[in-house]
Amino acid sequence: MSPTYLIIDQYNLTISFLITLAWQMLGFAIAWTFKFDKVTDFTGGSNFFILALITLTTGGTYTARNIM
Repeated sequence: MSPTYLIIDQYNLTISFLITLAWQMLGFAIAWTFKFDKVTDFTGGSNFFILALITLTTGGTYTARNIM
């Protein structure tokens, strides 16, 4: 195990939480500033895709089951 993975837990819950928090707060800040609600819809939907990519690439296992 490399030293960078010591901070991240086995199932990447910590990094997933931090990415979700940052992404949602950014979307909220933009929506609040411009009074435009569609930004929060985009950040909410794209959050799943971002987390899927992050956990796939940090896991290092590229089996068909993990990719699907």
